[in-house]
Amino acid sequence: FHTRTKLKVQDGCDNFCTFCIIPFVRGRASSRAVEEILAQAREAVRGGSKELVLTGVNMSRYESDGFDFAALVEAILEIPGDFRVRISSLEPDSLDERFVELFAHPKMAPHLHLCLQSGSDRILLQMRRMYTVASYRQIVERIRRRFPDFNLTTDIIVGFPGEDDREF
Repeated sequence: FHTRTKLKVQDGCDNFCTFCIIPFVRGRASSRAVEEILAQAREAVRGGSKELVLTGVNMSRYESDGFDFAALVEAILEIPGDFRVRISSLEPDSLDERFVELFAHPKMAPHLHLCLQSGSDRILLQMRRMYTVASYRQIVERIRRRFPDFNLTTDIIVGFPGEDDREF
């Protein structure tokens, strides 16, 4: 009865955003070993899983055994079998053209939850987010140019301390 398997590839975070306690409760960023993830993915596919959902706190900063996040996804996509890969939630940093092109693979779900938090650069800076509204928009536009029907979702925090009506 299980068709979806969650693969935790990374935990913890080094960002220390002002609204978040993850670095304090889960520690600094830590990536799982590539072979450990691939073994779990192969086992899930052998067990009948049709969707592998990659999860983590800050997966765009994944790095282990010489693999960045895009290389890890590429390795998972090479596993034989009838399944698709879904990315759960990503920070909008470190997403290059190579990563975007992965969504052309037939096993990739055309969906990405890309965290925004605020549409104000001033508030993003107060939150200690590592991107601007313009850089976020560039990522979205890059994805939309390549895949017009791509499904993007996001998070927005409203009422952040100091946010005024215009920024809201």
